[in-house]
Amino acid sequence: MAALLLTAGCMRDGGQQIPPGADSPVEVATRAAIGSTAGGLTIGSVRIIAIDNVTGAVVFNRQRDTSGGSLGLMPGEHGDLTVGDFIISLLPGTYDFRAVVNELAAWGLDNVTTRTALEAVTLQRSAMPAESAMVCVGGVENVVISNTGPASLDIPVVRVATKLSVRVRKETDDPDDTFSITDADLSGVPRWSYLMPGRDYDGTATDEVDIFAGTPVAFIADSETYTEIVSGYLLPEYPMADPDDATKAISLNLTADYTTAGGATLTDNRWNVTLPAGEAATSFEMLRGTHYVVNVTIRRAGGFDYYIVYDVGKWDKVGGDTGGVTIGDNTYSVTRGWTAGTTTENGGNTARVRLNESVTMEFTMAQPVSGRWTAQLSNPSDFYFDTVEGVRSGIAREGFTYRIVIRPRGDREDDVSTELYITIDNGVREIEWDLNQDGTQGSLHRYVIKQIPR
Repeated sequence: MAALLLTAGCMRDGGQQIPPGADSPVEVATRAAIGSTAGGLTIGSVRIIAIDNVTGAVVFNRQRDTSGGSLGLMPGEHGDLTVGDFIISLLPGTYDFRAVVNELAAWGLDNVTTRTALEAVTLQRSAMPAESAMVCVGGVENVVISNTGPASLDIPVVRVATKLSVRVRKETDDPDDTFSITDADLSGVPRWSYLMPGRDYDGTATDEVDIFAGTPVAFIADSETYTEIVSGYLLPEYPMADPDDATKAISLNLTADYTTAGGATLTDNRWNVTLPAGEAATSFEMLRGTHYVVNVTIRRAGGFDYYIVYDVGKWDKVGGDTGGVTIGDNTYSVTRGWTAGTTTENGGNTARVRLNESVTMEFTMAQPVSGRWTAQLSNPSDFYFDTVEGVRSGIAREGFTYRIVIRPRGDREDDVSTELYITIDNGVREIEWDLNQDGTQGSLHRYVIKQIPR
């Protein structure tokens, strides 16, 4: 989105410059091409707000729109209103500027007098404008207005919404399997977002939103290209207080009728994908001004193991034809091991520990990306997880090392042990990780921790 430009200079009187004194007002002029269209967005109005950096008081707050001069001039203002010029008189000082493009009348921004009031304004999902009239916001901080400058000031503005596209391709284990996507919806969608950036969504209410329109989309043959089933659906942005918390992430839910090569049909087969996790993801947030393109590859019915690659770009990005969600893969990329000094036996699958000591396992889990793992003990009566020195759960992600620390609960005169295992849950169902990577799961194929008796 193009930036708004502000310029500052001396006050004018009848076309003549007046040398200012220390407390003389300084002119700040802005120009925005009101009525123009760029990147599919029409600029219908522009509001400029200047906030005293120290007190938080709004010292200037005016809107220009396509009605031109109908808004009139405030004392000390002049300029060509038809193109959205503002000429603002400000005393020398430090200010924060906000620009709001295409505001909603229901906000009543004319009545905003403090930074706090401005930051409390919300955009409800039910009132989301069309893409061509989307609200855009920008700001700059700590602008020092003096009698000598600044010469110019750019205010980049960003669309306040998130955009989501979903594309699907078929690459089933049996190429004769077929399926038809019959529905796509999102769960956990926030009902609103703040107008101003930088504030996490602190509401508790979320909605399930149907994002699929039209007739079912059939996938008969395997393909290397994707078919778009959802194009540019607009949502409130979703900044999270805990960006790593997958339990509060938005979930994409795909429904299909799946027919196997043998002729059996599974109706209302459902796949779930946590958004927007992926190999490039650093969080589960979905942020304003960003177009998330999710490419989904279907391998089999009822799949739950997946990895996600998602494309993130500016609003006008349409995404590429590589990467994506693959549903049905069982691919784990894991390194793990006991920390140095741990007493082990049985090829490293059994660790021994004394009272008042601990054993520590460190590992990375790259896939299934966005899968939530949880460490478990078969004997929690005699052993426990030390969650001060380590963690018990986390989200699989590339390049991140996790540490599990386990301690005995009390003194023992006899041998006592526990199995350590890890389960992975992607929101659909839970599986046990092949912890010692011998191709099997369950008891006798887990790590064992034995307490050394006194």
